[in-house]
Amino acid sequence: MQGDISVLTARRHSMKIIPSPLEESSVATVFNVLRDLKSPNATFTDVARRYGISTTSAINIFDRHVHISRRQLPECLALDEVYAFKSHDSDYVCVIVDYLDKKIVDVLPSRRKYDLLNYFMLIPLEERKKVKYVSFDMWETYRIVTKHVFPEACCIADHLCKALHKWSYVKQIVM
Repeated sequence: MQGDISVLTARRHSMKIIPSPLEESSVATVFNVLRDLKSPNATFTDVARRYGISTTSAINIFDRHVHISRRQLPECLALDEVYAFKSHDSDYVCVIVDYLDKKIVDVLPSRRKYDLLNYFMLIPLEERKKVKYVSFDMWETYRIVTKHVFPEACCIADHLCKALHKWSYVKQIVM
């Protein structure tokens, strides 16, 4: 017990406090980390270094205290995957985009059928029924999920959309 107290005292009086795994970050550290992460140029690693915590701790502080709500589902939705460094045991994240205004609705940590179904089924049916078109590549999981969760929506292969836009553009130039 005496040894534990001296280690704790030494930690508290040292220049850089190293919390034990059981200690939580101080309120001031949490506040400062969250404040600094508001900067669009801030990275978790930079902020973590500034306050003497691990990058994982900075990410955990952010995840515990910041809740970003998703946008409403638009009438025209696009599903696409982006290669991620390794997210939620998946190499890809699923990006949900408003097809017309090109704004991100949400980013999901996986593009697996189970994860997509769970996510979309949490959205009220009335909101899902407002989706009229869903654009995605020819990946079968997106087709299955779209048919299941968007009963009123028409599936559109996004490669076809790109070809039609190009054809329409060429047609305008020729005429």
